[in-house]
Amino acid sequence: MEKTKLLPEQVEWIKTRLEELRTEIDNARSELLNSETRPFHASPEGFNYVPDFGTFSQLGRLKKEMEELDSILGDSEIVTEYNANQIDIGTRFVASLDFGNGEVVTDHYILVSKGFSKVDEDIYYITLDSPTGRAVYGKKVNEVICYTTPTNQIVGGIIEEIAPSRDYDAKKTESGFQKKV
Repeated sequence: MEKTKLLPEQVEWIKTRLEELRTEIDNARSELLNSETRPFHASPEGFNYVPDFGTFSQLGRLKKEMEELDSILGDSEIVTEYNANQIDIGTRFVASLDFGNGEVVTDHYILVSKGFSKVDEDIYYITLDSPTGRAVYGKKVNEVICYTTPTNQIVGGIIEEIAPSRDYDAKKTESGFQKKV
């Protein structure tokens, strides 16, 4: 089985989210065990504890997310090499896309592994398992891309630029990529 390729910032995001989940799980467990907040109802046998099924359900969702992230982290490989010749996981690039409405959109992107569509608000992260990700994977500068969206919209475009290294930000600028300060 092939390992999931992750960028260092994705690994940090997963670790942060796992810590948040641990805290949320601890809080939910405390809420369930706190005798002052546990609801009781009267019955012929006496007072019985009424379980809070919403909290149990929340605990289940949190544990499932935690297991999924642990699994991704355990089966991952951190991308440290950078390919400036063609688009691969972690590559920063500029593409012009025509969504068929007469407007061509040129933006900066980073190709990431599946399941991580947004890590930074300033950069468009494209996942490898998306139609756009599959279309740009392996492409070089000036190569044409074409793909169909899940809503059957045909999108065409061209790869305008690939950042020379990971030392360049893929943030929107007029002059293309800027070296990190």
